[in-house]
Amino acid sequence: MVTKIKLSYILPTFNEIENLGFIFNQIKYLETNNDLEFIFIDDNSTDGTFDYISNQKNKFNNIRIHKRLDEKGLSKSIKAGFLISKGKYVVVMDTDGQHEIKTTINLFNQIEREKLDIVIASRFLQKSQIENFPIMRLYFSKFGNFLSRMSLSSRYSFLTDYMSGCFILKKQSCQKYIEEIEPNGFKFLYSLLNQCDGNLKVCELPLHFKKRRYGKSKLDFYTLFIFFLSLINYLFSNWIKILIFNLSKIYKQYLYKK
Repeated sequence: MVTKIKLSYILPTFNEIENLGFIFNQIKYLETNNDLEFIFIDDNSTDGTFDYISNQKNKFNNIRIHKRLDEKGLSKSIKAGFLISKGKYVVVMDTDGQHEIKTTINLFNQIEREKLDIVIASRFLQKSQIENFPIMRLYFSKFGNFLSRMSLSSRYSFLTDYMSGCFILKKQSCQKYIEEIEPNGFKFLYSLLNQCDGNLKVCELPLHFKKRRYGKSKLDFYTLFIFFLSLINYLFSNWIKILIFNLSKIYKQYLYKK
C-alpha cells in the first residue's frame, strides 16, 4: 500500500553546500515520518551542492532532487517544485539556515486546524524575532511591504510580510493560481497573492528569522530593482483597472438616465 504524502517541502538551492548539514540535521528527526517528502530544486550549483544532496538520498528515503539548467531564479524554482510535489500541503523555506523546520510544523498545524489556504511565517508580527538583519534590508522590506499592500486585494491589507520566504500552501486550492503565475525575481508569495486576487484564505504566524549561517545572500541591488519595478507595474495596472471599472459604471448610469 502506497503511503499518501501529507506534506511536501520545497527547498531551493544555489551554492548552499555549507548550509546543507544544518538542513539535513533537521530532516533526520522527521525521517521516520513516511508521509513527508523533501524536494530540493537546485539551480545548477557550482560548489558541489547537487552532489552533496544526491549522496544524502542513500541515507533518507524521502529525498528528491531536481536540477534546473535553464530559466534560473528562486520563484521559478519554487513553482517547479510545487508542480512536481505530491503532498496535500506544500511548505516553502530557504536552505540558508534562516528558516527552521520546527517553524513549519506550526504552520502545518495552523493550516489544518483553521482550514486555510496559506499560512505565512511573518518577520514583522509583534512576537516575531529577527537576528542581525541589515538596516538597509529592513528599510527595503518595509517599503516593499508598503507597495505590496497598495497593489494587492484589500482583503490582504492586514498582512505584515508579503515577501516572506517561509510559508505553507494547500495544494488543491493554490494549484490553478500557481499554474498561471509567470514568476520573476525572488518573491513568489507576492506573485501568488496577486494572482489569486483575494480568493485564498490567508493568515500569519510569527517567525524567528535567523541569521544566514554561511555564504552570501543572493539578494542584490539588481534583484531588488527588478522586484520594485514589478511592484510598481502591478500597482498601476490595478489602479487602471479600478479607474476603468468606475468609469464604466458612471457611463452605464448616464445611459440609464437618458
